[in-house]
Amino acid sequence: MDVRRTPQGDVPLPKLEWVVDNPKTNQFKDATDVCTAMEPARAPNRTLTRASVRILLAIVVFALMAMCEPGRADAQAPPAVPIGTATASATQPTCTSPGPGKPIFITADCVDPRFNDPYIIEDTPVNATVWGVPVPYTYIHGGFGGTDATFSFYFPPASMYQGRFFQMNVHQLRTTGDSASIPIPPQVLDQIDKNTPSNQSAGLVFFQENEIGYAFNTGGNLVETSPNNEAPLTARDALSGKWDPSVQYRVAAAAAKFSRVMAAQIYGTNRRPFGYLSGGSGGSIITIDSAENTSGVWDGFVPYVMGERDAIPTNLSATLFGLRVLSERPSTLPCIVDAFEPGGSGDPDTSCNLNPEEAEALREMTLLGVPERAWFDWQALKANGGLLFLVADYVPLMDPTYANDFWTTPGYLGHDDPFGDLARARIQYDTTVLAVTPASPEPAEFPADVLFGPAYNAWEGGQYIIGLPPRVFTLDSLPPGDLTGADVIITSGPGNGKSFHMMVVDRSTNTITAGGDSDPEAFQSLEPGDTVRIDNSLALALQTYHRHQVPPAAEHEYVWNQFLDSQGEPIYPQRNVLVGRTAFYNAAGAYDYTGEIQGKMLVVNNLLDSDAYPWPADWYRRFKIDPALQPGEEESGNFRLWFIDNANHTSRVDAHRVSYVGVLEQAFRDVSAWVEKGVPPPTSTNYKVVDDQIVLPPTAAERGGIQPVVDLTADGGVTTHVAIGEPVEFTATIQVPPGTGKVVNAEWDFNGTGDFQSANCAQCNGTQENVTLSATHTYSQAGTFFAGLRATSQRDGDTDTSLNQVASGAFIYNLGRVRVVVQ
Repeated sequence: MDVRRTPQGDVPLPKLEWVVDNPKTNQFKDATDVCTAMEPARAPNRTLTRASVRILLAIVVFALMAMCEPGRADAQAPPAVPIGTATASATQPTCTSPGPGKPIFITADCVDPRFNDPYIIEDTPVNATVWGVPVPYTYIHGGFGGTDATFSFYFPPASMYQGRFFQMNVHQLRTTGDSASIPIPPQVLDQIDKNTPSNQSAGLVFFQENEIGYAFNTGGNLVETSPNNEAPLTARDALSGKWDPSVQYRVAAAAAKFSRVMAAQIYGTNRRPFGYLSGGSGGSIITIDSAENTSGVWDGFVPYVMGERDAIPTNLSATLFGLRVLSERPSTLPCIVDAFEPGGSGDPDTSCNLNPEEAEALREMTLLGVPERAWFDWQALKANGGLLFLVADYVPLMDPTYANDFWTTPGYLGHDDPFGDLARARIQYDTTVLAVTPASPEPAEFPADVLFGPAYNAWEGGQYIIGLPPRVFTLDSLPPGDLTGADVIITSGPGNGKSFHMMVVDRSTNTITAGGDSDPEAFQSLEPGDTVRIDNSLALALQTYHRHQVPPAAEHEYVWNQFLDSQGEPIYPQRNVLVGRTAFYNAAGAYDYTGEIQGKMLVVNNLLDSDAYPWPADWYRRFKIDPALQPGEEESGNFRLWFIDNANHTSRVDAHRVSYVGVLEQAFRDVSAWVEKGVPPPTSTNYKVVDDQIVLPPTAAERGGIQPVVDLTADGGVTTHVAIGEPVEFTATIQVPPGTGKVVNAEWDFNGTGDFQSANCAQCNGTQENVTLSATHTYSQAGTFFAGLRATSQRDGDTDTSLNQVASGAFIYNLGRVRVVVQ
């Protein structure tokens, strides 16, 4: 018997089939089975541990919250399609690949050949408080028989449900149930709180309130999925051939279809729920692959901070190249930052007197798409360099001769070394292991001594979110120089000849850590007395691997054109494998983007994102969605693109950056209205591509999209020079793109510290699209200050910007900044 397991006992499930009696009033009626028996014996044995917390926190790093708002429940449905289930029946075909080299295509009425036997582990009523409001909901956790894939559903009270569901923040590293049922350790919350400098991001780490609250407040239930051990996580896993990465979107699709079955049973609905999917960074690849390789499962998609086919390892390795060269002289990077700040020269080659190597490196980074203004965060970029070694193994595993060729073959920087700096940077240093922490045989527990030891910051940053947790090694000595990404080569003992990546260095104690995607047989074998060599030869070689990975010119990935000569031929020797394509395939199971989206899509990319560069969204729009489109032209059909200024990858908030979470909220609202009511979203952002940088027009009316534009002046200009105690007159003009919202708040930050204070703006009352305000401020000490004005808009003019309302308010932020030189 098909049952729904509840604390009160087993409840028989109806036998339902989706039929169309009337296209406008879709109805169920009894027919064939759509659910198989959900026997508890099928539930895998699961223990939720600190590993779950580790994955949970990784989502903070890789993809922050997506949000949305409802359309009306009585909106006319689109053309009826079968509701579909995850469950096989005699009348439903098996999902198949449409052709060689193509992943399985999922439709509403086909059944996945593997994920077709759902069972329920837990069905529990939860008396929760969501953003301070009591909301009892139903939590359902389960999986698919014969697999390790799991799902979690969160169904709101019937009074809140409006016939839709949301799958938010799909990601390769996500687990199910963690967002609501796994408490984050208080010490970790304390650390997170220290990194959330304002209301706009402070609530984002609380998944149990964020996603559930957003889904419920927008009239939908929340769907979470995880393939778990069905999908590869590491390069070593991915290249083993044991996993099919298409399970990323296939598990999501099977769960989405089964959630509709459960919604029908819980709410007694006779309408097909609308479905919406989103994901950022690596999750954007899953989202876009889902849009291109399914039909009738979801209706709308919001990919954000979009990944592209050749991003691995380039987006991490090339940044380290730029940082290495531009850090040789201590004054260079600060000067470059100043050149791109308000009132700066805009031409660091001249104003910073860059030498030829520095000028070439900065130009190379710019043409690869690294945002010029993102260099202000160069210290964080350098600290995050270790993230490369989550994916670095793709290169030695797929291209094993590259490192040697780099150092020995003409045409490679290591051999040619025209400026002699690589020889100075190369480290090959022998030392001895004095002490080690115990080896960890399972990836389930995170060692407490490591959690708050020198490895903590790297763990929090995501370096240990996959593979085994780290071990800490105390060495006899450490070499001088930059050890970012160096390998530890074992030169004695059981692991002799093996190597692993060095993740964290604490010079005060001569300790290092290793873990993550490193070879577990290597770092688990190391014991006191073993000798090792610290060697950064591969790390240095990876920094310019992108020069030898030029895609075919016909694919129009224009950031690689800098590596072609006048005849269109590569300047540098090319490898016989494009590593990024394999990494891309292993992210979600498709070898390429096709642009053949099955539903409405709104992409959000950020102009200060130095992890997922802005340009791929333009490339996807122009060369996949509409090959005839030019920058600035408005596309037709089912696609929109919003570029968000002054926002980065992780939605950090400070003097330079604003949260883009509200943009994602509004994107979901607009996609929902587009799908359910036929109301198109605001236009795509108008922009130009100049030296592979995305450049926006100066006014909101020209710019389009939904973000307000702030024009701030100090004493009438972008720069002013004053004496201590001399008043500075600030004037800010805030413009909202016509028809996209009203100005609801403004905040001053005169000292440029990120400590924004209310401007007490009477005009920011939610009734005006354009507001001008002014203020006078005096400085009591000398220095250069980058004063800022942060403006907030909201579609409906909602002025309550308290944290409680940020949960569902879709507040859109932007900054204006000026330079004040006090003498």
